[in-house]
Amino acid sequence: MMKILSIIFLYFFSLEVYSQTTISGFVIDENTKKGIPYATIINTNTKQGLYTIGNGYFKITANKNDSIYIRCIGYKPITVPYYLNTNNVIDTFYLIPYTKELEEVIVAPVDWSKYREMNMGYAKLKSNYHISRGTGFEYAAYIPNTKNVDAYIYQLNYKIKKLKLDTVAVRLHLYAVSADNLPSVELLDSNYVEILEGKADKVFSFDISKFKIKLPSNGVFVGIEWLGVYNSNTNSIFSKQAVEPLVGFNFKKKEQLTYERISNGKWEKSDARKLLIGSHIEKEMFDSPIPNLSCGIVIKAPKRNKN
Repeated sequence: MMKILSIIFLYFFSLEVYSQTTISGFVIDENTKKGIPYATIINTNTKQGLYTIGNGYFKITANKNDSIYIRCIGYKPITVPYYLNTNNVIDTFYLIPYTKELEEVIVAPVDWSKYREMNMGYAKLKSNYHISRGTGFEYAAYIPNTKNVDAYIYQLNYKIKKLKLDTVAVRLHLYAVSADNLPSVELLDSNYVEILEGKADKVFSFDISKFKIKLPSNGVFVGIEWLGVYNSNTNSIFSKQAVEPLVGFNFKKKEQLTYERISNGKWEKSDARKLLIGSHIEKEMFDSPIPNLSCGIVIKAPKRNKN
């Protein structure tokens, strides 16, 4: 009988830091002139990464030849060549919001009473084990639109287990599918960060109806990113090598549908079985189908005509 296993996998968001100076600055919305919370800051050379706090402030180390990559959902990312800042100047970095083409904008409100609800994906499947990763790590699972349903994506669902250790922050993602079947363009219009606290073991549902996203004919990737431990007093996040929540994985599919990456790097196929080498269920794991992230979507499709 397959046993449920919960594991915490240690992962470093930062690699070796050498002979560097601390750079501090603010990430600001070009239009509103307000700070952008939880923007991702990455030293493209050392791969050291962190997130801005509530007012957009950050501190990161950089060498003379390094560049700083800054991104946040809903904004155009920028890469800034850096230098040793001996004057300890606090810099300001402006991000420009993405704007949709007029034909893509849905102005009229949607009357959801005219739509029927359907679940797609793997969130409600039995999870065979749970995994937690470190700050900056991300999983994304492919959910095909096999019946070519014309619908809106109403909710994102994730099987999540929390042990009441810390209050933590995660970022939700929804990606279009690229020509080579990888996560590509972010479909959410703005940064979607959720703060999770307390103890839980259930399917979490997050409402994204306000984005009015149409389900693409070739499906979507549903993703989740570990940000870190959340401090409510400062509205900030600090990095941790292993951090809650734990997300469910299941053995219900025989094909690889889940991808992973760290620090906004290259997407790679995820084989979560490698995390369990040496465990008491190793043989069962490797005799089983490929494990995939237990996530899904709720869609709203037009009600069928009774006539």
